[in-house]
Amino acid sequence: MKSVRSFLSDSNAAVALLFGVALLPVMGLAGVAVDYATARDVQRYLQATVDSAALAGAAAIKEPEGQIKKIVKDSFGTNVAGIPFELTPSNPKIVPTGSQVEVEASVAVPTTLSKLLGINEMSVSARAVAGNAGVDPVEIVFVIDITESMGFNGAWEKARTEMDKMLDEIKKAAEDGDDVIMGLVPFSDRVNVGVARAENWITGKAPKDFQGCLEPRVESEIDFPHMESAASPSDIVFTPTTPKNFGIFRTVRGWNWATAGCLDSPIVGPTTDVKDLRTAFQKIKKGGTGRAEQGLLWAWRMLSPDWAGQWGMANFPAAKGEKRKVVGLIVDGRSEGYYWEMGGSKGNPPAGEKYVNNSPTAYAMKHFQEICKRMKGDGVEIHVFYVNGEARGKDYYKACASDENTMYSADNMQSLTDAFSSMKLSLSGGSGPRLVE
Repeated sequence: MKSVRSFLSDSNAAVALLFGVALLPVMGLAGVAVDYATARDVQRYLQATVDSAALAGAAAIKEPEGQIKKIVKDSFGTNVAGIPFELTPSNPKIVPTGSQVEVEASVAVPTTLSKLLGINEMSVSARAVAGNAGVDPVEIVFVIDITESMGFNGAWEKARTEMDKMLDEIKKAAEDGDDVIMGLVPFSDRVNVGVARAENWITGKAPKDFQGCLEPRVESEIDFPHMESAASPSDIVFTPTTPKNFGIFRTVRGWNWATAGCLDSPIVGPTTDVKDLRTAFQKIKKGGTGRAEQGLLWAWRMLSPDWAGQWGMANFPAAKGEKRKVVGLIVDGRSEGYYWEMGGSKGNPPAGEKYVNNSPTAYAMKHFQEICKRMKGDGVEIHVFYVNGEARGKDYYKACASDENTMYSADNMQSLTDAFSSMKLSLSGGSGPRLVE
């Protein structure tokens, strides 16, 4: 009997048994914490994977829906395979809309110690919505130097190609085709605005030999005797350019009117079709010596609300603040015209500056810089492409640009390509596709 009583009163084994039973839930709870930490790490990887897939889809938002879904699925499959955990992914849910792509996915993460509590896996999910950054509504006018010097080393043709490419990409990025309105202002020593338009902006009837160019409309100021503005033609009319009033070039230099007068390359636009600019670009005739401020002034007039109703397109130009207004000036800075018309000792009017071959005068560039300043004060953003630029004028053109990021010095083909890429990024917000949610 004693041995039976001893056995019944002995509690050592019971304590061990109770401890073992109690340890199971403790280990299970600890296991849940460990497995939860793993699941949280997996979720971070999965979110990055879903983000990348959504961005890949947004970058192809203009493609057919089936192509977008394939791009998203391929991106997801590649990146989810790289997650350094054992998991079972499901097929992602992909929902493309007109301007965005939504991607949602989940994975099953096997557990370890949580299995003691009957939890064999944990589900982790992630969601992302990405959209193309697009392009803010913009009115953009390219001002291009069409003088012979711009043709050196193929620079002119390269500028034409890169501008065309950039505008195509900007149009594709725009949510609405009408969000991007374009114009092209070819300039030499004068700007050809087109005969039909010009006849509305001059006094009286156009002369018989009129070809569409208008003379600089000097609005003399004390500090800037050759200053001009964007005032409407209803406020200040223009004088037509003819061989007679263009005589200083012919008299002093013996230049031919056909090659240094009013060139047959008129302003193009406003238009929403890149093809219009492309076609006009291919027909441009090069010649003359180049007065860049004339090109800038006509770009300003195209963009100025004071010229509303003058350009043949409804609601163009937009009121100040309604749309981004941008000018892209493509120029090499070389000019003979400035010497003979603005500041040269033998020019008109004489200002005493010595002749420097194919270089601008300081007097002319002072006016040029002031025009840039007034344009920027009027809300116009100026990008300057200084292509194989003349050293004497570089600082003036740098000051003309809106800031240091919109002054592009291009002395070779690659730097010209890079310059247009930079402008495209500026117009599209600089980020391409972006996460929205």
